[in-house]
This record gives sequence, C-alpha cells and structure tokens, in this order.
Amino acid sequence: NKDLQEKNLKKGLDLYNLSQYISAAEHFVKAFQYSNGKETIYLYYAASAYVSEKNYDQALKYYLTILRTGIETLDAEKQNLVYKNIGLIYSIQNRNDEALKFFDFILRKNPNDVIILQNKANVYYNSGDLVTFEKELKKIERITPENINVIYNLGVLSMEKKNINDAITYYKKALKINPEHKNSLLNISAAILSQELPIVEEMNNLGTTPSENKRYDELTVKRIALYKEATVYLERYIAVDSSNMEVLNTTLNVYKTIGDQKNIKRIMNLQNQQ
Repeated sequence: NKDLQEKNLKKGLDLYNLSQYISAAEHFVKAFQYSNGKETIYLYYAASAYVSEKNYDQALKYYLTILRTGIETLDAEKQNLVYKNIGLIYSIQNRNDEALKFFDFILRKNPNDVIILQNKANVYYNSGDLVTFEKELKKIERITPENINVIYNLGVLSMEKKNINDAITYYKKALKINPEHKNSLLNISAAILSQELPIVEEMNNLGTTPSENKRYDELTVKRIALYKEATVYLERYIAVDSSNMEVLNTTLNVYKTIGDQKNIKRIMNLQNQQ
C-alpha cells in the first residue's frame, strides 16, 4: 500500500505540473485511499487540482470531505484556504448563506482579513443587498485606507444612490492614491456634469422679468463653471489615454457648449488621429 500510495502521489504531482488537473486529482484521491485515509493532504491536493480545472463541484466534494476526515492535520494556512475556497465555491454557486457561514468562520479568527472581507462583500453585492455591501466596503476602507478599488466602488455606489457630492469625494480620494486611475477620472467628470440637470431645469422654468433674467445669468455662470471643472478631469483622462472616442466626444461637446474654439479644434484633431 505504501508503494502504491507514493506511486499515485508522484504520478499526481507530475500530471499537475503538466496542467492535467483532472487526472492528477484522481491519482491524489487514490494516494489518499492507499494511505488508509490518514494523509488528508492528498485530498487537499485533489481539491486544489479540481479548482485549477474550475471543476468546483468536485473540489467542493473533497474540501467537505477534508472537514469531516481531518482538517486538523493540515497546517493553519491550508486550513484557512479550505474554509476560504469552500466559501468561494458556495458564492460561485449562489449559495450565499453557506458562503457567508464559511467567510465568517475565518473572520472570527482574523477579522482584518481583507481578502475574505472583500469576498464577503461580493456575496452581498451579488445577492442585491447593496446596503450591507456598502457597510462591508467601508469596513475594508477603515482597514486599508489606500485600497483604491474599494474607494472607487464606494464612489460608484454613491452615484447609484444619487449622492453626487459623496461620489465626487470618493473619486477625488481615489485620484489622490492614483492620479491616473481612468475609471475615477471618467466617473468624476460624469458626476460633475450630472449636476447640470437641476440648473438646466431651473433655467427652463424662468420667465423674462428682470429678476429672472438676472437669475438666468447667474445659472449660466454656474453651468459654465461645472463644464470647466469637468474638462479638468476629462483632459487628465485624455492625457492617460487619448484613444477613447467616447471621452473625446464628451470633451468635444463640453467645449462646443462653452464655445472654446481652440480646444474644439484640438480635440477634433485627436479624433481624426484615431
């Protein structure tokens, strides 16, 4: 049995290194069987091989077997990976309650595990619970204040809730971390331009009395200031990537609205270069 155990282990490792994950997993399982069920590590190898093949049903089967037959024989890092991967597989299968149970188990031992917290947050996002998703993102932000993806996503959530000022604050925070973060540059310009809508609505509802004409002029100044503020971020985007036609079109339209002929010509030249 010892010889067959070692023979199957070696064959499994060789096949794994050749990226033949299914065959490798089968040999790891045989090695486990020939060890009389003592070498739980071989099941861990088998589950890992199935994960590499994206055969999550089989991976889950062996991870759960490990829980039943001797997870305590694995080192602490591998134990954590078993719980984490079970949680991830459950989340892939949209079995959200089971996923959260395993993520929470890890977090009881290490509440600042950012990777697990992010996976837990993703479960809430995928299930449509944006309120708890936002709470989890803020928890991650407190632990890793320089986490640009979390800060950006908080900006996106704020935009979805029509909290434009909060969104702009988050995008500015993201751009302090990475001044060339394209998504933040794009979204902050969109957030700024979205503030134009109530201005235009008020302008359209004004009459022609002297006081209303004065208010119209005030709103025109405010509107142009918004456009100019948006172009700052649009131009920063173009400096990073001048090939995005959507951004070039938006920038051109803004310059046309404020009558900036010099920049209209420059942006049109960039468009013609595409």
